Amino acid sequence: MNNILAIIIPGACLMLLFILLVNIHKVNVKANKWLALFVLCLFIQNSNSVLFQLKNNALYKIIEISNFFISPLFYLSVSSFINPTKKWKPKYFLHFGLAFLFIVFTLFVSFLKLPTNSNPNVLGLISLIFNCIIGIQVIGYCYLCYKKIKRHQQSIRLFSSAIENVDLKWLKNITLVVILLALYWASGIIFQVQNENVYYYAFLEIINIFLVFYITYYSLKQKEIYPYSKKDKKELKEIISESLIPNENSKKIIEDEKLESIKVELLLLMQVEKPFLDCELSLIKLATKLNISSHQLSYTINTGFNENFYQFVNRYRIEEAKIVLMNPQMNHLSLVGIAFEVGFNSKTVFNTTFKKMIGKTPSEFRKRGSDL
Repeated sequence: MNNILAIIIPGACLMLLFILLVNIHKVNVKANKWLALFVLCLFIQNSNSVLFQLKNNALYKIIEISNFFISPLFYLSVSSFINPTKKWKPKYFLHFGLAFLFIVFTLFVSFLKLPTNSNPNVLGLISLIFNCIIGIQVIGYCYLCYKKIKRHQQSIRLFSSAIENVDLKWLKNITLVVILLALYWASGIIFQVQNENVYYYAFLEIINIFLVFYITYYSLKQKEIYPYSKKDKKELKEIISESLIPNENSKKIIEDEKLESIKVELLLLMQVEKPFLDCELSLIKLATKLNISSHQLSYTINTGFNENFYQFVNRYRIEEAKIVLMNPQMNHLSLVGIAFEVGFNSKTVFNTTFKKMIGKTPSEFRKRGSDL
């Protein structure tokens, strides 16, 4: 079984690497390039059994060095998904500092011809130290990725009404799985079962296959996070930055009189034209309908209604759903049909949002209406 997995995993990695580099949808270009480099390291890692058979020390060192590249590359991919316009700075090379130190250490040992291989105690100590460093690096970067994605999931609610396609939940899931794998791997080292139990590595390889296919599926499915013009992206970036400032320290964007005027226009638009029925409605789209800037609209919703854009739009969708659910003439519509009818593009999000706002699921609400 292990021999089969040793072939499947590198093959799957190569397939994913090709998909990411080709990028047929031409979206998230920078992020997918970083992700491709991450997958390349996975390929090298999972080709160790083949490279080891070649008995080439230089090739085997490549495997060891790639250990220090995996976590930073994944972090840079996550960062590029969240902030695709961010420019590269020389200080970002520090992410590869550990890899550089390992290369220097390897060259130092080779140059001095230190007899580490002839002394199992020295070799074991060096291996333990490097394993600890790699483990800390993996968990540390996964924690940073998790925090960054969580902050992103809060930020997109300021401008998107359909967050499920851009919330990067799949990347968040990967970070959690990798943390669990790191802990599993560490337990194998601590309890010294990695060399004795064949199922130990078999489990790791099966999870690796799952991860590769999981990344393949969701990287193909992932839409552009910010499918807007440069001007709109810049404005959204300012809105997100200001949302991190406490309310008492935030600056006033528009005067109170103008705020009330925009509120009236906004309420009228929502009642008459019902733009919330558009499942792709964004802050930018709604601002265009009102002939105001996205910044002004965001400030109006946040200050005037004490809500973010996502909450504001979905409140109208839920109210519309209540009307449809209570209407006997709409009984032919399924809950999925109603979800799409009122602007949601996911039954799960519809059910969750409805339950949170009303305290009942849509089916419970419909049943109560039919009993009256």
